[in-house]
Amino acid sequence: MNFERNESKMIERIMANKMYEKARHVLTEDIICPEDFIDLYGIKTVEEDIKYVKKIEEKFKQEDSPEKQELKKIASVLEAVVYEQIKINNWLGPEATAIKSSRYDDIKNGVDNIVEFHKEEDFSSSHLALAIDETFSHDVDEKFKRIKEEIKRGELTQIKYFISERLNIRGELSKIPRVVIGIDAKTTKEIGELWLEKNNKDLAKHSTQFIILEEILLQLEAFKNYAEKVNQPEIASIYEKTKKILQKIYDEKENLKKLQPALKKDGVYNSIIRNLTNF
Repeated sequence: MNFERNESKMIERIMANKMYEKARHVLTEDIICPEDFIDLYGIKTVEEDIKYVKKIEEKFKQEDSPEKQELKKIASVLEAVVYEQIKINNWLGPEATAIKSSRYDDIKNGVDNIVEFHKEEDFSSSHLALAIDETFSHDVDEKFKRIKEEIKRGELTQIKYFISERLNIRGELSKIPRVVIGIDAKTTKEIGELWLEKNNKDLAKHSTQFIILEEILLQLEAFKNYAEKVNQPEIASIYEKTKKILQKIYDEKENLKKLQPALKKDGVYNSIIRNLTNF
């Protein structure tokens, strides 16, 4: 019995390491590099930002326990799967494009991925970006506290290093609505295994995309209401515009609505709902 248990744990560890290695490759392959913006910001500014990233990463390395390092590996898998599935299987609709944020904006501004929404017939007026902060941790209180403070100050997320080939935008992007999305570790491992096996058929219809859309919509509504409450009409308008786009995508995924009961079982989803209730 002990042998079988140890063998099972060993297989699970091997799978987890394979998922992490693939995630690391995906997340570094398309990442925005500050070095590509030297002509825009100047070499001194870019070098300072690179030094900042190295300093914080070194701090993380010193403070992180082995357990925390393993948890970060799971977080990387979630981030990579969501990033790829937005592009491959339209998890956030056919008009969405995922852009991997720079490590600087990940650490400094708390943005893992940026999602652009666009329509072929009208690039300029329909462009809208959404800052995504992904987690599998139930402890999301600090993330929502940060968003609340930003709204109260009349601010939204800023991205320093941004590039959009579709709209020929390069440089800083401001007033981006930020949302927190997540699923628990068990589901992350489940979609991670499908992803490792390149099982795009099952990933294309996986309930995780519906959970993510539900989380985003509920947040956009709560953030809009709070912005109105604290007299920030411009911020409220941005959230409302974003919500209309996501609502359309949500409604088009009718075939996934039967999977909604799965939402109630996910610990991260429930943690997000709890925070929105008190927002």
